[in-house]
Formats: sequence, C-alpha cells, structure tokens
Amino acid sequence: MVWRGAALEVRLRAVAAWLTEHHGLLTARPFVALPTPWEQAHGQVAAWLDAMTDDEFEARERDSVWHDAPEPLATWAAASSALCAVSRLPSVPWTLPVNATRRVPGRKVRQLEHFLGYAAQSLDDHRGPVVDWCAGKAHMGRALAERLGVPLVAIERDADLAAQGERLARAAGLDAHFLVTDALGPDAAAQLSPGRAVLALHACGALHTTLIERTETDRVLLAPCCYDKALDETGSARVLSAVGRALAPRLDVEALRLVHEAPSETGVPELARVRTIQARRLGFDLWLRAARGRDTYTAMPPFPVAWRALDFPTFCARLAVLGGLDPPAAGEPDPAPFEAAGWARLGLVRRRDAVRGLCRRPVEVLLALDRAVALSERGYEVELGEFCGTECTPRNLLLVGRRAG
Repeated sequence: MVWRGAALEVRLRAVAAWLTEHHGLLTARPFVALPTPWEQAHGQVAAWLDAMTDDEFEARERDSVWHDAPEPLATWAAASSALCAVSRLPSVPWTLPVNATRRVPGRKVRQLEHFLGYAAQSLDDHRGPVVDWCAGKAHMGRALAERLGVPLVAIERDADLAAQGERLARAAGLDAHFLVTDALGPDAAAQLSPGRAVLALHACGALHTTLIERTETDRVLLAPCCYDKALDETGSARVLSAVGRALAPRLDVEALRLVHEAPSETGVPELARVRTIQARRLGFDLWLRAARGRDTYTAMPPFPVAWRALDFPTFCARLAVLGGLDPPAAGEPDPAPFEAAGWARLGLVRRRDAVRGLCRRPVEVLLALDRAVALSERGYEVELGEFCGTECTPRNLLLVGRRAG
C-alpha cells in the first residue's frame, strides 16, 4: 500500500522502534572489528553464512533470500522487508523524446520518465507555475510545463546549465524563467510561494530539507537523496519531524552511508576494483596489528586508486607513510603473506555486512517517513510511495504533498 495520512506516523513509529531494538546490527562495523557483537550471541548465523560459496552468498544477497536462514537472521530479514513494503504510486506512461535528453545517461532518462509519469497524473488539475528545484537544464520541468501548459520556474546555481536550459525552453516556445541562484538561499525560497507546484528529483541532503522547511507551494513532489549530507550539530542524521526527533535512534554518518552501499548500486567492473581496494586495506590492517602487537583497527587516510596495482609490500610501506606511521622496520613480519589474509578477511566482512545491510532500507524509509511527517506537520496532506522499481534507482521513494484546504 501507499502510505498516507495517519499511516505515515504509525509506520514511522514502527520503523523507529525496530531500528532502536536492532541498533546493534546497524552499528556493528565488520570492516573495523570482528567478531561482531551479534555474531558472538548468534554464532550459528555466522557459521551458516561462512559455509556458503561466494556464488551462493552473492545470489542470496542480491535477491535477499534469507527465509531459510537460521534464527534470528530469518526473522530479522522478514521484519525488515515487511516494515519497508510500500507500493508503487499510480502513473501514466511517459516517454521523453530522444532529442530532449541528449547526453543524459539512459538510466537517468528512465528515472525522469517514471517521475514525470506520476507528476503528470498528480498535477493534472494544477494550473499554476511549476518550480524545478535544482533544475540543471530543467529536462523534467520543461517537459512537465509543456504537458500541463503552465509557466516554468527553474532554480539552478550553475549559470552554464541554466543558459542551456533556457535556450531549450525558448526553442520549445515555453514560458520559462531560469533563476541562477543557490537553492539554499533566500532568492530560491521566495519562489516557493502559494499557487505553485515544486518538483525535486533526488535533491541531496540540505537541498531537500531546506525545501521541506521553506515551501509554501500548493503541491510538493520530492524524491530525497543523500541523507549523509544533511547532518545536525552532532554529526548525526538531521531529523525534521517532532515524532522523528522523539523516537528515531541516533544515525551517524556511517549508518547513513550504508543506504548507498548496496552491491547492486555498483557496476561489476567498479565492484571488482572496490573489493580489491578493500582486501588490500584489510590485509594492511592485519599486517599492522601483527607488526605493532595491538589487535585494534587503525584508521588511515584514503590512498590513490592506482596503488591497488602495487606489489603488496610496497603498498603497505606507502600506506604506512601516508598515514604518518613509521615505515616497516627490520624484524617486523613480512607483509607479503597478509595480502591473501586480507582477501580471506574480506569474505568474512562481506558476510557480516549482509546482516548489517538488513538495516539499509529501514534507515532510508525512516528518514523518508520523517520528511513526510514533517511536511504534514506544516499543513500538507502527504503520501509516500515508490515512483519506480529499484532496478531503475534504489532511491525510488517519492513524497507527495498537497496543501490542505
């Protein structure tokens, strides 16, 4: 079902309660420390995961197949899925002309089409201007304004993108105004006035929190993104609603970044590169623990991607210097054997991370619900649903607000 009205707060309370109860799953960081606290209590789950081949594990992780897992993993997985089960919003078919999205990646075009398909239906009776928030060239705003026959206001801080969008709008004969300004500033806020509808597809961090806090428009269509770029003074997730502030567990940056760390969000070649870097970093850490005689993780700065091609002893020596550590001394363990140990460690880490990953969608849903409830607290009738499938974009949640009365 699509969540709307009082159901938004009910679901927010339920997701907040589950994440609070299972906060230990979320805060366990296998890359930093093994065994994890949950693993010490539920060794049978860890043993079951470790007994899988890599192919079996990857298939289960990709398709979220945990129903036959030992308890409590099966229960954790089922509850996570049930809490986040929200329906697709109704939409009409929409196909953007090829010449309207030249140089736009195909996946982004599909996202625009799905978003517009719902917007066209939702705003069928809207006759005021539409505001394209953080518009770029305003592909979305131009298409919708033309379909509805209404003026367009596009807010974009990049003057070159705005100029290109303005030329495209002029060529299409649209009544369009491009405002070159920061969406976080007062000039942009002044455009969020009554009688208008505002559109925001994947507004990152403060760009979507600012929109929620300042909008006075009749309609709001918002797909939030990048919650790790909207932090409070403590460095935790910024929570907007009164209910969320009262009930939501503290979500630090690591918890927020989890939202964007699903393997399905990374292409196969890039995923191979990431895993090589991770395995080398884990191998370095194991070597460092042996060399220093301290069984604790040592944080290090990011290193150049090209270093993954170095032989492993050279990699360790360079990373030690980069991190301000003394270079390897005579008599310390030879780093070479620790490269294979790093790959073995990565296999364990990935399997523990799959359990942590059960919190991924609940964290995202919690924050989307918080934004929806905050909008309702400002006098909007709100619904929350998916505007496309996760294969199009994992950031597929759409908040729709209509000014009450």
